[in-house]
Amino acid sequence: MGTTMIHRRKFVSVLALAAAAVGLNWPFKKEHLRVNWFHVAGVRYNPVQRPPKMNERVLLRRNYWHGSLCYEVRTEADERIGYVPLRCLVNIEPAEGQEWYISAVNRRGVPWKHYKVAREQSVGSDLKI
Repeated sequence: MGTTMIHRRKFVSVLALAAAAVGLNWPFKKEHLRVNWFHVAGVRYNPVQRPPKMNERVLLRRNYWHGSLCYEVRTEADERIGYVPLRCLVNIEPAEGQEWYISAVNRRGVPWKHYKVAREQSVGSDLKI
């Protein structure tokens, strides 16, 4: 029987990889969670005449793009701002029957974080007695 020798560098690198894997956001962990907010995707490809302001209501419209399901984010003036990100589509249905509004505007930031859209939270609807 031989002795097993673990080199310090290899041990530390394996330990660091294991710690990183534990802290990752795995997609299957969030499949059951309801999406309450998201950043609008595709903002730079959908210029609007009048950019929306904070607390303005937006509409989510179901559509198909290249054969895939998508939700368009539109202003009340029916201008398309962008789309719901693909990673949120699984948890957002049915989105059309709900109230959504612009909760944050940052036009100086990166394009995919210009608008943050949030679901209207009704008080007392999720309470269980």
